[in-house]
Amino acid sequence: MLSTITEFLQNLDIQSDESNVSGFVIDTSICGVQDQKELFNRLIAACDKSGLKIILTTITIDELDHLQKRNVDDSSHARNILKFAVDDSFHFKAVEVDKEFKLADDCILSYCSKHKNHVALLTADKAMYLKASAMGIKTCYFYPPPQQDPIRTLYPTKKEGDRLLITPSFDTVTTAVRVLHDTSEYDILRSREPYELAIYDDVFIAKRKNNYITFLHFRMTSLDDSNNCETIYHKRIYSKNDVENLPKSNYKSFIKDFLSVRGFS
Repeated sequence: MLSTITEFLQNLDIQSDESNVSGFVIDTSICGVQDQKELFNRLIAACDKSGLKIILTTITIDELDHLQKRNVDDSSHARNILKFAVDDSFHFKAVEVDKEFKLADDCILSYCSKHKNHVALLTADKAMYLKASAMGIKTCYFYPPPQQDPIRTLYPTKKEGDRLLITPSFDTVTTAVRVLHDTSEYDILRSREPYELAIYDDVFIAKRKNNYITFLHFRMTSLDDSNNCETIYHKRIYSKNDVENLPKSNYKSFIKDFLSVRGFS
């Protein structure tokens, strides 16, 4: 991704226009781009050199607002983009776009086409990229990240003979682990004893970061030293509202227990 934007910026020729905003039009699909923070760092550096802006159309703002309120992986990315735009009005610019077409993408493409000498479109949407290219719009396409192997190695675990144990070797100030075996639960936040894992055990892990909690749900697939579990669910939790939007009641109870002891900070 970074090599893509670097090459694109090096060969980009956008004419400054005093009567219209000139710069980089981003669409909602950018939420799925890897290294999002580094992408915006490079765009801001390009803006500083050229006086361009990172442009958010009103249609994209509406889509980001809708996405940030949903319980999906890209919700936090949408929230971050909107926060960037609010906190950095020097580099970001909101632009009103007419809703002249049924499809939101076509409205954005129409705006870009009308100002094609002054804007470039950044997208991770294949159809939007192809349409933009056909319309002569300067466009940078970000390929989706490679599919990751869902099999993981669960830490902290250790092998003792034929047994795979999860051990309390993590920092309990910032991390909690709960194991669900059939109808029973074993919470390592409250106990310092190792626990013998079994295949199909569900393991919940909560980790406190600077301004959010990372929640992970793993399921044991083997009792090997490595590649012994798969990721079932993961979510960044920024507020109590995010907790209430978790899809399972046992997710909510685990995080609420964690927050009652550790909090967000």
